[in-house]
Amino acid sequence: MDQLSANLHRIPNKQVPIITCCASGMRSASAKGILKAKGYKQSAYRRKLE
Repeated sequence: MDQLSANLHRIPNKQVPIITCCASGMRSASAKGILKAKGYKQSAYRRKLE
């Protein structure tokens, strides 16, 4: 999660859709919370794609 916060400047358009993905869904949900707190509007999380 530290890397996500440190690299958000690389995604300046806060309206662009962002999808996060991890095996269990826990880190993805955390990432979505960080994105939402930073003002990113369209984020979704998914469990591992099979």
